[in-house]
Amino acid sequence: MNVSVAEVLKKAGSFKDVAQRAKHLKDNETKALKAVIYFTYAKEVEWLIPETDPPYKASTPEQDLQNVLKATYNRLRIYVKNGGYNEMSRTKREMNFIEWLESLDSEDAKLVLAIRKGEIPYPGMTRHVAKKAFPDIAGNFK
Repeated sequence: MNVSVAEVLKKAGSFKDVAQRAKHLKDNETKALKAVIYFTYAKEVEWLIPETDPPYKASTPEQDLQNVLKATYNRLRIYVKNGGYNEMSRTKREMNFIEWLESLDSEDAKLVLAIRKGEIPYPGMTRHVAKKAFPDIAGNFK
């Protein structure tokens, strides 16, 4: 089954306790999932795009885009300081961000908009759960 990163996080948040949530994340581990968690909580991540949501056209469920974030998660580096794109102009970066959001599953796009504010928008999904699931990346969490 084709499950988006947002769907994995949302389902993890629905479990009763931290151990079950962490296990669900581990069982559904992908590089994209870990990147989303890292870019949400890592101390050194400084976003270079505005906190306000940009105008973009959300995808529709019929477009079946659940795998796009999994395939393009490396683009997150474009939007943060020291991600290798510091010389990109602000306008180009923001236009690129909007185009990327429009290419994502609508729930993944909402997730990306939330993580740049340092939050995962699903009840039960906390920094503590992420640390328990992925201690290998939790060393630099805020």
